[in-house]
Amino acid sequence: MTKKIMAIEFYLGHPMESRKEVREWELSIEKKFPRIKLINPFYDTCNKYMKEVMEQIDNGIKLRDDVNADIVVEQDIQHLSKSQGMIAVLDKNITYGTPMEMVYAYKIFNLPVFAIVTNGEHTRPWIRKHSSQIFTKTEDFENFLIKNY
Repeated sequence: MTKKIMAIEFYLGHPMESRKEVREWELSIEKKFPRIKLINPFYDTCNKYMKEVMEQIDNGIKLRDDVNADIVVEQDIQHLSKSQGMIAVLDKNITYGTPMEMVYAYKIFNLPVFAIVTNGEHTRPWIRKHSSQIFTKTEDFENFLIKNY
């Protein structure tokens, strides 16, 4: 009898402006590492409301500040709480949600947080305090996955 390999789910926090590039990277990671499932709040967890909002933002009809904060934040917290860890991408695009998700993951849910910080801000105290491990290149994180997952 063959043993079923269980998937490991990581919440993937990242700036909204980076979502298309991060999505490409996410799909390549899931292909390279079949045991890993990345929960992407802009694609994988969207309810009908969020899908419509993302379309409206992409088409210039709605501003990101016009979204229902309760729906967005509670949905993200719910998915984060069910994950086994968080991967936080901090790049050239400014984001406020990802660092907040890092605090929730690390301090409230006691999850490991793997921060990929490509914008040179990897030495910031709040990033260091709420990360289990920090990488300055996606390649370094992928090498970590090869060794550990």
